This record gives sequence, C-alpha cells and structure tokens, in this order.
Amino acid sequence: MFRFKLFRSGVCVVLLVSGFISSAAAQYILRDLGTLGTDKNNPGLVWSVSTGINNLGQVTGYSYDPAAGTDRAFVYSNGVMTSLGSWRYSISTGINDSGQLSGYGVPTQQYELDNGANVTAFISTAGVMTDLGTLLEPLARVTSVGNGINNSGQVAGYSNAGPGCGSGSACVTHAFISTAGVMTDLGPLGGPVPGPYQNSSVAMAINNYGHVVGESQTGDPIAGAHRAFEYSNGAMKDLGVLAGNISAALAINDAGQIVGFSSTTDDFADYVNIAGAGYPRFYHAFLYSAGTMTDIGTLGGQVSFATGINSSGDVVGWSTLAGDDAWSYFLYTNDTGMVDLNSLLPLGSRWDAWSAITFGPDINDSGQITGTGYIDGTYHAFLMSPSNVSGVPEPPIIGLLLAGLVAMGLVARNRGTQAVAVTSMPPAAFVARSGPI
Repeated sequence: MFRFKLFRSGVCVVLLVSGFISSAAAQYILRDLGTLGTDKNNPGLVWSVSTGINNLGQVTGYSYDPAAGTDRAFVYSNGVMTSLGSWRYSISTGINDSGQLSGYGVPTQQYELDNGANVTAFISTAGVMTDLGTLLEPLARVTSVGNGINNSGQVAGYSNAGPGCGSGSACVTHAFISTAGVMTDLGPLGGPVPGPYQNSSVAMAINNYGHVVGESQTGDPIAGAHRAFEYSNGAMKDLGVLAGNISAALAINDAGQIVGFSSTTDDFADYVNIAGAGYPRFYHAFLYSAGTMTDIGTLGGQVSFATGINSSGDVVGWSTLAGDDAWSYFLYTNDTGMVDLNSLLPLGSRWDAWSAITFGPDINDSGQITGTGYIDGTYHAFLMSPSNVSGVPEPPIIGLLLAGLVAMGLVARNRGTQAVAVTSMPPAAFVARSGPI
C-alpha cells in the first residue's frame, strides 16, 4: 500500500469476463472506476489514472475534468469518484487509511503566473487541500512534490533545495518529510560534495513508522552512483545494489520490507525501446528484507520494476515479456513467485491489452490491486478485488472476474514539466511518482 508511482513508464490492463473462470489463480472482481466527466465530442480526451489505494479499498489518482479543462485529483469510494476541485490543477499520489491524500499541483491561476511550470506539494484532509511549500520558501519558481502519506499524516516527497533553484539554472532536489506542515530536509546519501554540482535525492514512499525510502545520488554527482535508501531515526542508509551502480526504492511496508529496482550489470549500452521510451536492459525488481536485497526476476524479459508491497509481502509491479517488446503487470508472492496477470486475460475482453499509464500498480493488505487500463478508446483507473474480500462494491456486470493485465508503453501527460532531479527514467534512475521539476 505504501509505494511509489512510476513517472512515464508503462503497463497495464485487465479483463472483463462474465461468469467464472476455472483457474488455480485467485478469482477477482474488476471495477472500471470511470472518470470525472464526459465529453461527447472528444470521448478519448477524458480519462483517469489510478495512483494509490488504502486498506479500505479507497482509490486515489487523477482524471481529466472536461468541465474545468484540466487534470484534477480524485478519491474513489463506495462507487463514487469525487474531485478535489479546489485547486487549478492537481495530481494525487497517495492515500492513507483516514482518507488523507498526498500530491502536488497548482493552487491558483496567480500561482501559475508567478511560478510558471512549477508545482507545489499538498496534503488534503476532508477535502481541504493545504500547500506544504518547499525547502526554499519563499523563493519563487521552485517545485515540491508529495509522493506518499502514512496514517499519521506525514508526507514524503522531494523539493528543490539548492544552488541555481529559481534562477533557471541547474537545481538539485532533496527528499523531505512534512510533519504537521513542517518540512524536514533529508539531504542526500553522503551529504554535500565539493564543487558546483551537488547530489540530489528523492523520497518515494513512507510507512506508518515514519521510515522513508527513495533514491539518492552518491559520490560524484555527474558520474556517481544512484542508490536506493531508507531513512529512519535521522539517518539515511544505502541499501546497495544487485550489481552495477544503480538502484531505487519505491515502496515500503510496516515490516520494513522494501521493493524497487536495481541494475544487474555494469553494461548500460543496450536499451529497450517501448513506445519511444528507452530503458537500459538488465534492471530487475527487488525485494529488500532483513538486510538482504533479493532479485525477484522478470516475466521472461530483461527489465522489471516493483512498485507496491502490502503487509503480507505481496508485491506488484511490471516487467518486460520475452523479447522485451511488450510489458505486463505482475503479482509476486512467496507462494507463487512472479505471476503474469496477462496469462489470465480472456478472449473478447473490452480492455485493450496494449495500453499505457503514468503510474505503476498498487496493492493493499486485502490484496486489492489498482492500476490503469485502456478501454473503449481511453484510459481508465480500475480496481481489482479478490472475490473473497468482503464489502467490495459489485461491478456493473455481476460476476465479472479478473483475468489479467497486459502492458505497455508510455503516456506522458504530466503538465509539460520535466522529470525529477536527474531524469525520470534510467540510467539516472530517478523514477519519481510524479516527475515535475
């Protein structure tokens, strides 16, 4: 449930099948979460993207709102998608069990005029959105992004934090924790380095004990490594790598298990190209537990990313398939290993197997999975619920069963802003939930 959201990377989709499927796999119910409105003249322009789920099965994300002409954060609960419409533009990135949200956006038109493409982190409580500011207040034209929230209302994310910020020059970012409106700079691994360039860090997720995970540059900020970190008790710990020089932590549960991705070689000359996006081969999803980083493999290809983990240690993410020309969602458990949800996709599904999202899948403690799929010519957020989960709203077609997800490509629809500190994609590996800087 506490996890990252992948900026500009792909995957996705699901099933729709009437009746029951005979399979050893768990049976699921799928619900299309819809959008914040309709546009009869341009139906493909109205879409929604899921970014997180809490233990009550409430889903958050963002949707294009045709009435407002912009993207708006939403909460989906009890069969209803509700807009957080008080800001000019907003993206929600996480939801806790009290329904509080983390995210980023543009509060007002005047803010947009003053700050250009920059956005600011927020926390939303009972529908009231509060600007969390930046690490460089009151300097204008800087960015902060809230990437995750725990049940105490602490928000983790990143903010511009160094030389050049606000002047149009190169600008570093630092991970932060915001507690009761006070933003604390977590710094980078190893602290400041000599010279004009400084190391950046990005916080991706936070658990209920206030432990934060993410990624930081280390050593030489030009040629140095990028390492997954865990921040706890005032110290930032390097989690290491499977091999090579790059790793990033994207999610953490309350048991301290961490997931993300790592390089498995020093060779980054060969890239996978999906829908115009280049990813170095040989990145694998990992599970970090009890001080050990374990490669959990792929679905036959050479690239995988783990993006969510629940209290049972069940992991969701996405992986390339054999040949590295397509992607698919996966569910990884201790009992089954990595399972390709596409293997359950039924014939005749209304969901397009080739689709794209801007955020990776998420999973809660009941095993409910949320993500984004392509259906009827547009992208929709969805909720997949195991059929034995009580209180799950019945979808429009009784007996709909999960069959699978398939993956793909890339949609970069984030407000024309750039990705995090170094880049939103490997090899720099700053894979931020939301991406603007």
